[in-house]
Formats: sequence, C-alpha cells, structure tokens
Amino acid sequence: SFFESSPSEPFLSSFNLLRLGIMNTGLDNVPFVIGSTPDTDIATKELLIAEPEMLRLFYKPLGIDISTIPQEIGREFTGEYLYNIPTRTLRYTAVDGIDTPIFFYARISDSIVLFTTDPSVLKAVYNTIIQQH
Repeated sequence: SFFESSPSEPFLSSFNLLRLGIMNTGLDNVPFVIGSTPDTDIATKELLIAEPEMLRLFYKPLGIDISTIPQEIGREFTGEYLYNIPTRTLRYTAVDGIDTPIFFYARISDSIVLFTTDPSVLKAVYNTIIQQH
C-alpha cells in the first residue's frame, strides 16, 4: 500500500521485506527499492511472471512518469550484464529510434533484489553489499 500498487499475492509473499531508498548520484537523487527474498528460486520465478506489470507496480516509488511511456507497460524486459551483474532491463524506444533504458532490476546477492532507474545505483548498492561480506 505504501507504493500504491497491487502486486499479486505470490509476488508479494516471495519477499520478506521491501524498502524504498534514495541515493544522491552527484547529479540527482535517485530512488530505488531493495527487497529481501527468502527463497531464490521462488523469487526469480515470481519476478519473471510479474515483468509485464512491473513498471505499473514500481513507477510511483521510482518516480517514473508512465504517462509519457504508456506503451511500455506490459513489455518484456531483456537480460544483460551491468557491472558484471545479471540485470533485467526495460527499454523505451522513442519516436526518433533512440533506445533508452528506463527501469532495471537485478539480484545483487542470493537474497537481495534491487529495482532502480539508474545503473549507478545498481553499482553502488552492489559494491556496498559486497564490502559487507
């Protein structure tokens, strides 16, 4: 309810905890959502099932203006590596043909998933978690 979204019950129950954070990148304050998952396999399956609705679930906490990209809701994410982290990315192709990433999520450890709009947040949170281990 805090994110003002309605995820499916299996998606929601695949997380122990979801928290909203903000990182100052030096240029902007970028929001992110970090979640703890008790079971990697179940969480991975639920994340893939939720992908068509994921933009609708996280646009408010991540500050994404979906009114400018309504056609992207329901699109599939693509897999790629950012900073050697397997990442799922949703891209927006503008009318001029420029392909822009608008939303990322990644499993940054066995039990932690990060959702963000800026890859520098992914790198910073990943590095922080690695340094703690």
